[in-house]
Amino acid sequence: MNTEAHANLPSLSIILATNMNYDALRKTMSYVRAQTIRAQIEIIFLMPSAADFGLTPADMEGFHSVQQIEVPDIHSGGQVRALGVKAAHASILSILEDHAYPLPQWAEALLKAYDDYPSRVAVGAAVLNPNPATMVSWADFLMGYGPWMSPVASGVIDMLPGHNGSFRRAALLDLGDALADLIEIENAAQRHLRERGGTLYLEANALFYHLNFSEINAWLPALYFSGQLYAAERARGWGVVQKLLYIGGGVLIPLVRLPRIYFDVRDPVQRRALFPKILPALLLGLYTSALGEIVGYAFGIGRSQQALVRYEFNRVRAVRPSDIDPLAQKGG
Repeated sequence: MNTEAHANLPSLSIILATNMNYDALRKTMSYVRAQTIRAQIEIIFLMPSAADFGLTPADMEGFHSVQQIEVPDIHSGGQVRALGVKAAHASILSILEDHAYPLPQWAEALLKAYDDYPSRVAVGAAVLNPNPATMVSWADFLMGYGPWMSPVASGVIDMLPGHNGSFRRAALLDLGDALADLIEIENAAQRHLRERGGTLYLEANALFYHLNFSEINAWLPALYFSGQLYAAERARGWGVVQKLLYIGGGVLIPLVRLPRIYFDVRDPVQRRALFPKILPALLLGLYTSALGEIVGYAFGIGRSQQALVRYEFNRVRAVRPSDIDPLAQKGG
């Protein structure tokens, strides 16, 4: 259902999916509403039921256009994201999670990064940690977003953050029937786009907060299933020997990743203060993720996509109230 129509095309389409109602997206939307180019943005909501979603005219005010797309049976994040990509009207789109809070210049900075660079098929933003009070939240943040933690330099890069990125819509559509599977974890889509000659770019002036797990009983299953999904997708087309090599080397993954994560904290003072506190949680998370990867290489995707729906939507349920920074509470 297109709830607001304009003759001119939007500059940016933002895709937001939930398996609940609008309340689950309200925090993210408060930040999207504060964007400097709000009038140029199309919002695409995907949800089980438009009638139960709870969107009001006030929620749509000021945007270029808004779509509501019903997906009664949401069985994976990639499934709904692919539907959003196909429905978008802008040539540039971003897929935001319900726990991502973009700062006001974010959208404008992303679009500028595409200007005059047709080879740039994806642009990522720098990331801030809004809930740094627990070991788990820091470990989650560094495992997922350490290389792109602000401050960081802009530039061409081999890999962007695995979620909350932006893409040229035409490049994603060129992935064809593989789109839904590849967009489940955006790194997979990025890799395919790069192999086809596209360029990935990190824009340091585009900033967003990423709300991280702080409840360990939700964080560990999410890591396990993410690792399984990542490995299963990566191993598509591999022979038995290559899979066996990666299964055997799985126990070494944490030893490879840990030094990289250590130096992702570029401020040496912060690094020395932070790592002794978070090392136990970080090691636990790394080995849990590695176990998921080993299972993914050995047995494939299994039910990891369906399992992740539980953990990736409505993230605030897995965050302690005391572990939400005032900056993330303010909204736009």
